[in-house]
Amino acid sequence: MSTLIEHEEGSRLFTKGASEIILELCDTYVDNSGNTSKLNEQDIDNLKKLIDELASQGLRTLTIAYRDLKDRSDTWATPPEEHLTLIGIVGIKDPLRKEVPYAIQQCKEAGITVRMVTGDNKLTATKIAQDCGILEDGYLVLEGPEFRAMSDPEIDAILPKLRVLARSSPTDKLKLVKRLRYHREVVAVTGDGTNDGPALKAADVGFAMGIAGTEIAKEASDIIVMDDNFASIVKAVMWGRCVRGNVQKFLQFQMTVNAVALLIAFISAVSAYGEPLTPIQLLWVNLIQDTFAALALATEKPTADLLTNKPCGRRDRIITPLMWRNLGLSTLFQTAVLLAIVFAGGSMFNITEDVGIDLNHESSIRFTIVFNVFVLMACFNEINARRLDNKWNAFEGFWTNWIFVAVVVGTGLTQGLLISVGSIAFQVLYLNYKYWLISMALGLVMLPFGLLVRILVPVPDYDWIKYERSKKKKGGKGSDSEGSDSDEDELELRESHKKGEEKLATIELP
Repeated sequence: MSTLIEHEEGSRLFTKGASEIILELCDTYVDNSGNTSKLNEQDIDNLKKLIDELASQGLRTLTIAYRDLKDRSDTWATPPEEHLTLIGIVGIKDPLRKEVPYAIQQCKEAGITVRMVTGDNKLTATKIAQDCGILEDGYLVLEGPEFRAMSDPEIDAILPKLRVLARSSPTDKLKLVKRLRYHREVVAVTGDGTNDGPALKAADVGFAMGIAGTEIAKEASDIIVMDDNFASIVKAVMWGRCVRGNVQKFLQFQMTVNAVALLIAFISAVSAYGEPLTPIQLLWVNLIQDTFAALALATEKPTADLLTNKPCGRRDRIITPLMWRNLGLSTLFQTAVLLAIVFAGGSMFNITEDVGIDLNHESSIRFTIVFNVFVLMACFNEINARRLDNKWNAFEGFWTNWIFVAVVVGTGLTQGLLISVGSIAFQVLYLNYKYWLISMALGLVMLPFGLLVRILVPVPDYDWIKYERSKKKKGGKGSDSEGSDSDEDELELRESHKKGEEKLATIELP
């Protein structure tokens, strides 16, 4: 950066910038006495050593110089940033925030690769990257000119090892984003300057700084970090995973309830026992699953454990193999219990006493129990739906989410009220304490059942993409050809990217 200051005898051009670049433009320097002296080779070598020493301490260095011009026309006759007089070299300490190293470590545990793209000196960038945990032994630090001189295949080969890009330009940042996205990586970019706009726009997620960021950077980004703190980005990742997990929990619960209702209605309809669930009862069940369950499961709060989960790929399915196992076995178990009540409830519960109403007494009591057990099993299975992994404790964090507790308790109390006083509207009969104990016991069975499923029924942790590609090669069915082709292409790109470390040994870096 240069500024032209006019005065009585002409004008003076003040210049500041990257130390090693400005130093090359200087012919003279201001000595300790304030006099101008000629810069010789020894002086230049000493100054370069000083710059390296400051940079190796993590200081950002700037060289300040000036040039006297007789009049303004001189600035157009020759390039103004030439034959400068060196004033001094400044080392600026930009200390790391104390929370940054821990945030970097959290990113690593979350499966996120953090790369630093900066305009700083290579030594400065290396020191800062080491201090905050970005750069470790065995990884690469490149400068912008080196990076720009490399071909795409060469860049692809070093990407797995590249951690720091120093003395880089905004175009370097954009090129890096494009190469990462070419390999189907999910890319997030931070930036605050106007020139960061293209990279922010090209990334999957652009993070602009709310304090130091320019308006153009904010417009090009997707998320604005209000406190300009890297640790806030980790919180954003945690919240993003929480939202995805809550959607998966709701889907797991909702699909189970829908499947059970569909199977019960269909099997009972084609049998001689009639339909145990009336339309008004099904409306109440839908109200539970669509409104209350969504409210409960969507309010699950993020925890630090989410950052230890495997990150989701660009084409990962929203319904995981574990979810298919949970909802499939829960559906079969609930359906079996309810059908047993439908077909053998009279003998199972000894339903013989007269209730004094003009209905098929046994069927009405049976169907009321079916409705009651269905709702209570769904209610307790909602707790099981909170687990998307194989951990035992389904109540982890349960008592800290008062909305979830209120929904579960409120659903149970409302169900009791419907059975007690809603006989006409919901076409149910009053159940005595014995039938209520049976209903509660069958509902509570869902909790140990869910625990046994998580413990005793393992699910292969295979890659969906590899699995579908193998099916396609074997001539198997079950997925459309367009999706399989796309997934196969992605897998090949991923495998090519993983082989980058092998290619690194065969490429001579500039």
